[in-house]
This record gives sequence, C-alpha cells and structure tokens, in this order.
Amino acid sequence: MHFNWDREFLFNYFWRIVQFVCKSIVPLFINFYSAKVLLPQAYSEIVVYLTYLSIVNLFSNFGLSSSALRYTAEDSVNGNANVGHIFSSVSLFALFVSIVGTFLFYGLTNYSIEIIVISFVYVLLNPLVSILDGIFLGLKRIKVVGVISLVVSIFSILIFYYLIKEFKVIGVLISYSVYYTFIFVFYLYFRPFKFKGFSIAIAKNVIGYALVVGVGSIAFFLYTRVDILFLDFFGYDVEISQYELITRIFEVCIMPIVLVAQVASVYFIKLKQNRGLEYVYFLYRRLLVGLLLVGILFSFLLYYGATFFITYFYPEYSTQQFDLILLILSLIIPLKLVGVFMTTAIITPLGFAKIISLTTLFFGILNVVLDYLGIQVFGFIAVFWVTLLVHSLNIVLQQVLFFIKIRNVKDDFKIITQ
Repeated sequence: MHFNWDREFLFNYFWRIVQFVCKSIVPLFINFYSAKVLLPQAYSEIVVYLTYLSIVNLFSNFGLSSSALRYTAEDSVNGNANVGHIFSSVSLFALFVSIVGTFLFYGLTNYSIEIIVISFVYVLLNPLVSILDGIFLGLKRIKVVGVISLVVSIFSILIFYYLIKEFKVIGVLISYSVYYTFIFVFYLYFRPFKFKGFSIAIAKNVIGYALVVGVGSIAFFLYTRVDILFLDFFGYDVEISQYELITRIFEVCIMPIVLVAQVASVYFIKLKQNRGLEYVYFLYRRLLVGLLLVGILFSFLLYYGATFFITYFYPEYSTQQFDLILLILSLIIPLKLVGVFMTTAIITPLGFAKIISLTTLFFGILNVVLDYLGIQVFGFIAVFWVTLLVHSLNIVLQQVLFFIKIRNVKDDFKIITQ
C-alpha cells in the first residue's frame, strides 16, 4: 500500500521525537548520576523533595502547554496576532500559582528556606517553558524546539556532571534550575512573536480549556508518583531510592518502544484515512497478541539485566529487598508494553484519548486508597503489589474499552455503507 506522506509533517515529526528524547535524557542523567554519587538515603531525600515540587508544578502547569498550543494554532486565522497576548496572559497566571504554591509548600513542610530558594527558579520557569513549548508547537516551529532541546541537553549534561559531583544534593537542585533557565532563555531569544499586554478574555479561554486538560495530569500523578509520598510518610526511605532507580531503569528500557509507537502513530492515522477502522481493528488484535508475547520475554530480560546492572554499577542498592521489588514490578512489563504502545500508537492518535483519561483517573484514586490501606497492614511491600494490581487492571480495562469502542464504530460504519 502506498501512502501519500506529507514531507513537512514527517520533518516536523522527526524534530518532535528529537525533543522528546532530549527532554527525557536530561532527568534520566540527573537521576542515575545522583543515585551513584549520593548514598541511598540522600538520594531518597532528593526524590521525595522533587516529588513534592512536582505537585506545585502540576498546578502551575495544569494543561497550559496543551491549551497554549490549541489557541495558538487557532489564532493562525488572525495571522497569529494574539500570540503575544496568550503568552503574557497565561504566564502571569502560571507565575501567580507558582509563587503561591511555593509559599504553601514552605509553610506546610519542614524544608529550609535555603533549599526552597535554590529550587525557586526551577519552580517559576517550569510552567513558562511549558507554555512557550506549546506556543512554538502551535506555530509549527518544531525544528526550533528540537534544535534548542538538543543543544541545551548536550551542554547541560556536562555542567550537571560537575554540579552534582561537587555539590551533591544542592547540585541536583541547581541542575534543574540551570536546565530550565537555558531552555527559557533560548525560547525567548527565538520567540516568533512580540510581547503584548494581559487580556482577560484570552486568559479566560486559554485557562478554562487548560483546567479540563489538567485533570489528566492529576490522574497521572495519583496513578504513579503518589507511591513515593506514601513510602515517605511511613518512613521507608531506602525503599524510595530503590523504587525510583527501578522506575528510571524501566523508563530507559521502554523508551525505544515509545519512540517506535510515536512513529507508528503516523502510520495508523494514515491507515485509518485510507483503509478505515476495520483494518485498524484487524491489526490491533494481532498486535495485542504479539506485544504480550514480546512483553513476557522482555520482562525476563529486563529483570536479569537490571539485576546485573545494579549489582555492578550500584552495589549500595543491591539487596534482597531490591530484588523482590524488581521482581514484582517486572511482572507489569508485558501489559506495560501493550499499554504504552497501544496508547501512543493507536488509541490516542485515533481520537479515543478519553478512554485513557477516565480509566487513569479512576485507577489513580484506587491506587491512593489501596496504598494507604495496604502499607499499614503489610508494610512497604504493599505499595508495589498495589502498583502491579492497579496498573494491570487499568491497562486491561483500557484495551477492553477500546476494543469494544472500535468494534462498535466499525460495525456502525458497515451499516451506514451497506
């Protein structure tokens, strides 16, 4: 079958993947190197602190990047005359939330004012970078974003190596602030718009849509990062460092699957346009079986590969307890492979993202409840069994709902065309 590929689309998609890889590599480097330089106790402390900061970022971002992208793209009919208003209006809101969130964070936690101040730049710039990211993508300046991400990531990693080695925990916090400062400065320098004043009407529209999108961010946090907070609350510091390290290892190993899925999404979009949902339905069923089989083999390789990696490169983390956590989380891999690929390549690109949002929110809330109850009865290990249960049920339900949805759409299409 021959598809009439849009060369500009594929060009932009390439640079979008470059940006994704670069944005993933930087925090991965910071995590792996800080885990090596710091002892498990200190590493767990920085993980917990950054998890709390992510709550502030969650509300200061709260879907603003996606909303800025949408309204910037729609503003093209006006010659992008309102882009400057979009940035100014939304940025002021994000800065206000960041500042209020930081003060609340300081008042509700026991962290020193020095630590808060060091990471304040990161907290302020994180949402601004997300907004600019959305604006650049909305204006189709994707190559600019990709090149900036590539250049900044390469130079940042060299700087971060020195900062973390010399200043340990403080160096980690400075690294995040430096990274976002570099990105922000480059974005401002290459911005394709002029600054304009605050607009209540634009702010209302953009922020209103962002509030809807942001619910998905809360769902994802409850579904994943909240585990760290429960382990911290009940005093399981070493387990936090082990959990985070395993999570990052999994992230590295699954990244190629994400990239393949992102490329495949282009194929499935074209496939739907040229052959219809019936053929997508046909391929989906076969992919499901194939991914499960590959995932089972991958889980074995990942378990033994991660064990070898930790034993030789991170011996301080290599304990029987670590092996047990790794074993439990490795059991998720077959379904995780299915979930990541199907969501990225098929479900979301074909317009069924609502399935992912609703199920993730439901199982995120369930994860919180079961974590709280389980850890009090069975200790830290309950968090990992709950993770296995909740993630497995969520992925299975997502596939079942999508399977039913696409089958119904396919059947309805048949009836209409008969």
